[in-house]
Amino acid sequence: MSGLRNRAADFVLGVRLVLGDRDAPWGRLVLMAVGIALGTAVLLGGITVPNAVSTLQERVSGRQMPALGDRSPGSVSMLGETVQENFYDESVTGTKLQPLRPDAPAPPGVDRIPAPGELVVSPALRHILESPEGASLRARMPGHVVGVIGPEGLGGEQELLYYSGTDRISPNGSVKAITDHFGEQPDRSDASHATWVLISLGVCVLLLPVVVFVLSTARLAEVARQRRLAALRLIGAGKRQVRRIAAGENLVGAVMGVLFGWTTYLLARDMLVRYTPITGTYFPSDLQPVWWSALLVTLGVPVVTVGIVLLSLRSTVMDPLGVVRGRPSKRRRLWWRLVPPVVGVAGIVASGALSSTSVDSVYYTVLLGCSMALSLLTVPLLLPWLVEITGGKATGGPVAWQLALRRLQANGGAAARSVSTVAVVVTGVVALQTMLAPGVSGFATRDGDRRDLSVSGQQRESGPSAMAAAIGEITSLPGVESAGGGQSFLLRGGDNVSVSVADCARIERLSPVRDCRDGDLFVVRGERDAALAPGTSWDVSDSAVGAPEGRWTLGPMRELPDGADRNLASGSALLATPAAAAEVPQHSRSANIDVDVAADAPPQVIEQVRTIAAAWFDESTAYHTYGSVSGEELAQNLVRYASLLGGLLTVLLVGSSLLVSAVEQIQDGARPMAVLGAVGAPRSTLMWSAFLQNAVPLALAIGLAVPSGLVLGWITSGAMGGDLAIDLPGMGLVIGVAVVLVLVVTALTASTISRVLRPEELRTG
Repeated sequence: MSGLRNRAADFVLGVRLVLGDRDAPWGRLVLMAVGIALGTAVLLGGITVPNAVSTLQERVSGRQMPALGDRSPGSVSMLGETVQENFYDESVTGTKLQPLRPDAPAPPGVDRIPAPGELVVSPALRHILESPEGASLRARMPGHVVGVIGPEGLGGEQELLYYSGTDRISPNGSVKAITDHFGEQPDRSDASHATWVLISLGVCVLLLPVVVFVLSTARLAEVARQRRLAALRLIGAGKRQVRRIAAGENLVGAVMGVLFGWTTYLLARDMLVRYTPITGTYFPSDLQPVWWSALLVTLGVPVVTVGIVLLSLRSTVMDPLGVVRGRPSKRRRLWWRLVPPVVGVAGIVASGALSSTSVDSVYYTVLLGCSMALSLLTVPLLLPWLVEITGGKATGGPVAWQLALRRLQANGGAAARSVSTVAVVVTGVVALQTMLAPGVSGFATRDGDRRDLSVSGQQRESGPSAMAAAIGEITSLPGVESAGGGQSFLLRGGDNVSVSVADCARIERLSPVRDCRDGDLFVVRGERDAALAPGTSWDVSDSAVGAPEGRWTLGPMRELPDGADRNLASGSALLATPAAAAEVPQHSRSANIDVDVAADAPPQVIEQVRTIAAAWFDESTAYHTYGSVSGEELAQNLVRYASLLGGLLTVLLVGSSLLVSAVEQIQDGARPMAVLGAVGAPRSTLMWSAFLQNAVPLALAIGLAVPSGLVLGWITSGAMGGDLAIDLPGMGLVIGVAVVLVLVVTALTASTISRVLRPEELRTG
């Protein structure tokens, strides 16, 4: 017990020496605290995500209704049907509910099942419906509001969701149904493998540089610290005591970093909830780390930092009269440094293979994350070996070059540690930009000024007259340049075939056809099938589910020539004129209208179009056909830009570490530099020497990081089945910042070099 008490006293003494000494190395401790704070905040954010996702998934799964499928309507208690509505660029999800038994359960967060004509809405949707701007949406809602959905039935505070009562759902395989309760078959849909790859790499790009930075900052100002510890040896402290005292000194910076990290995390979380769209998906209470993982981070970060210090002091002998760091250096071996990248690449390939199997995404995501981390460690592991080889092989050259090489030969490990973080950032950013460049460039080339709309809905018995009336009303809206459309239906068979209907005027306007006659039937080039033979009879309907609603016999066909507008056939295999499709009932057809909207059109025009469509068609929708971004694209772009921004911020933070390391190297070699100054060495020579001491390791790091990042991007793109492209602007930005960083650090060390060149430095020891 006394031994444990003595060890604790040594740690406490180290803390007291820092807190009670006005000459304590506060600059190094603050820099260490900043690095540890950043790492702690990233770790806390990382352990928050799984808990938030799990909580959200539980709520969303708890309100799911599985498909009726082969079950008979008599075996279920409620039928449901999902409908989608839009309000400007917001998506509104609705579920029609039709109870079949008196004991049918209500959805989570709802007190009772709404009757036909009644709505139960989320708080965010109620706010929109009660506002003047929500008048158009209110007119399209299938009833009046009688209640509000509670938090247990919502994904997030801003989710737009409603339940409506109905008695018009026809039982078929596509409708939803429950037997006893909602969430009988939870929907466990996961993000795609491509998104998991990007997220894993993005987290590694943000987290690993911070870990490397913490490792390097824990050893900053090592020379000055070892001299202080040698003084402790002079007054009787043992070797192990000195190491524990040094660990206590660093414990202050680690604890400061953890406290700052928690503060940064809480502030960032509050800003995320207040000022970003994340509240549409999560509640603020979801963004809480699990207590045991938060405790592990809070206690583990200081313990790891102290362990790094103790490990770094094992190779240093501190005698009462000085510090011995000149032990014979062992030549760095290469073979074991190649093991992590090889294992990492194998893990990435294996995770790609697992993604196509039934293995839970959690397993291949963990494997993917670990493999990414090992792959990104390639550069920090190889860099010390490469610096040693460069310093040992290079000879000759100007005096400044030889002085820089001599310093690298004497302490190449410190130089490599200083730029390892930059190397990890460059490797990860190059890999990410390489993987995401194809999708981002494709998105960037979209016509962002076009605001075209596509309107669709189920045709009523009024048929062509409703279509003409709707087109006329839409065309009269301010900001609408043109509108036109047709109908479509499906031929039901082994492979359903889509058929578009358009009059001859539209066909001749949007295609090279100039001799169209009502009654013609066209087959789209490349879509001709042996089954689509004249005289064959097909079942028809407006969708691929439900019972067929009529029969249609194909007549003579001609080929639609190349050059037709893509909106004419809209992906259909056949294009029929009205007379050719006269046998098909109007209620078996879907209406499709394409609307060209001017770039300067008022924003409410889309809501006006939706209101007109709802008046003339059943189950109508209207959405942008240009400039829209899928959730997958949003996730990938978020990872791309977050990693790029985080990488740049990390590089700037590393600059402070590089500055401290450069100043330390100059102070450690103060006497030799003073001797050079006394014998007439030009100040410019020593400045160039200081520049090269930083530039050579950084150039080696970038030269190793860029090809490593390209190879990693190529491998991961192959694993996720994507394309490969090189994002030169993104790479150039990060590399340019790194080069400027070296120039700034060199300029800031000029005053230190001028000071050590004074003759007075010859009397310091």
